[in-house]
Formats: sequence, C-alpha cells, structure tokens
Amino acid sequence: MEWNDLKNSELAGKIWFMPTDTIPGLSCLATDESSVNRITALKNRRGNKVGYIVLIASVEQLHLFGMHPSEQEVRIMNKLWPGKYTIVSKTKATKYQYLTTAGEPIGFRIPDNKPLLDVLREVGPMVSTSCNRSGEPAIVNKEEAMETFGAEIDYYLDVAEISDEPSTIIKIIR
Repeated sequence: MEWNDLKNSELAGKIWFMPTDTIPGLSCLATDESSVNRITALKNRRGNKVGYIVLIASVEQLHLFGMHPSEQEVRIMNKLWPGKYTIVSKTKATKYQYLTTAGEPIGFRIPDNKPLLDVLREVGPMVSTSCNRSGEPAIVNKEEAMETFGAEIDYYLDVAEISDEPSTIIKIIR
C-alpha cells in the first residue's frame, strides 16, 4: 500500500502500519474511538495504561481536541514543528479521553514527513504508537509487523527509511 492508497481508502475502523519521521508504528484515525480501542487491545495494554501521540497537520487542528494554545505557545510550536517533537498538554475535551489515561495530558506532533502531512490534511488527525505488544521491542519493518500481527492490521505501508529514534517529549504546564 502507498500513501495515496491510504488517502483514498475507507479508514473508519481500520488500523495501519506506517512510517512517520521517527520510528514507524501503528496508526488509526484519532477521532475513531473503536479503532483506538482496537490498537489498545492489539498492543495488550492492561488497565489504565493508555497514551497515544496524535499526529496533526497544523496547529489549528489542536482546536478539534479542545486545545487553544496561547500566542507564546503557538510561537514555540511553530519553531519545533514540523519535527520530531511531541508536545504534551491537558485538554478540556472530555470526548477524547480514550486517547490517554484519565486526567493525563495528550501528546501532539506535526511530523516532518511530506506524504504523511498530505494524508493528515486529507483525512484528519491520526493516532501514532509504536508497533509492538506491550513490553516488547518496537517493530520497525513491514515484514516483521506482518509476521507478528498478520490480519490484525488492516493496511501495511512500506517503510523506506527507518529511524530508531522516537520523538522528544515537551510538556506544556499551565
């Protein structure tokens, strides 16, 4: 599967393995609670151990999640994004609490990956998390992901360049 195929697919209820600008991972539409719950089950996350990065195409998409950054916060975000920085902040939008452990902040990132940004502009924010079962090392290539998860993942995108570095986390405290 290629990037354009992802833009043209019905993504509701689906999970995919894809590259980002950091390590490749599992993704789904961030606004699709059933898909996020599928990823949680796929990873064998237990209890309250939930927490996903939400990939966005622009700072404006933060408003979808009840975040309204100050001018100073927007200046900082514009300096760091697109890039390998995840900004973590609390949100007032309770309808997206399935993205994180109750009461905890949500992480957001604008990736430095043009094909992915094009998809994010077209389909909206996506969840991103490492491709692995909880407690196991991250899977960074398509073949190993297919061997491990098979049909549990709906789409597999090719991963040309592999980074072994996750994003840097920056927390906004208000």
